[in-house]
Amino acid sequence: MGFDQMAGMGGQHIADMMGAMDFGHFETMGADKTFDMAEAMGFDQMAGMGGGHIADMMGAMDQGHFETMGGAQMADFVDAMNMENFQSMGADQTLGMLDTMGLDTLMDMGSSKIADVAGGLDKDGFQSIGSEQVLEMAAVMDSNNLASLGDSAAAGMIETLTGEQLGTLGSDQLAGLAGSLDANTASSLG
Repeated sequence: MGFDQMAGMGGQHIADMMGAMDFGHFETMGADKTFDMAEAMGFDQMAGMGGGHIADMMGAMDQGHFETMGGAQMADFVDAMNMENFQSMGADQTLGMLDTMGLDTLMDMGSSKIADVAGGLDKDGFQSIGSEQVLEMAAVMDSNNLASLGDSAAAGMIETLTGEQLGTLGSDQLAGLAGSLDANTASSLG
């Protein structure tokens, strides 16, 4: 069956087929074909497939596809995803989704969602966002949110923020952030 025939099957049939696929399948298909199938299925239907499937599909697409879908659609996808989904998708794709929807939109989604997205980022992602915006993210997260980030994200956040910025966080927040670090990483941070 060719791609044009698949695209003509209708949104629900495409959704059923895509629901049985994982990241490896989408990666093999390539970014453009994955996007074309998602578009033929309908982005709203994609948003309803669950965070794991969204991460698999978005992980195979590129920034140009994110921009074509737009910020509102990215927000719908982000809303359906959890930290594990962002981590499985990778820091570059997580940052791409965040860039497309905008940090202000994420900030309006609340501290748990901010933590979910932050947990999918790394040092390069946080540095791309910039220390002022990273501080905004950290300031609204509580100690549990910060403790859930994981080693790479916590280290990236700490390395992006200045000492003065870190000092503006509460002691519970700092303890949570430090609690995300593994011993080797903690000892390597200046």
